[in-house]
Amino acid sequence: MMKRFLGKFLPLMILGQLVSAPIFAADWPMWGVDSSRNMVSPEKGLPDEFTPGKYKAGSEEIDLSTSRNVKW
Repeated sequence: MMKRFLGKFLPLMILGQLVSAPIFAADWPMWGVDSSRNMVSPEKGLPDEFTPGKYKAGSEEIDLSTSRNVKW
């Protein structure tokens, strides 16, 4: 019984380990980029404030021409 189990499932387990071994995150391997946990973005020119805009007259819609630094 045990030989049958090992004969069928052991190769599958080894194959699973080999396939999953090279899969890892290369850009940010952990939360906070690396072990320094520096959460500062390297992006330049990001807005530090925004204006959501004003409501259109008699509506709950925002007039997008009055908003600033809002992308969505």
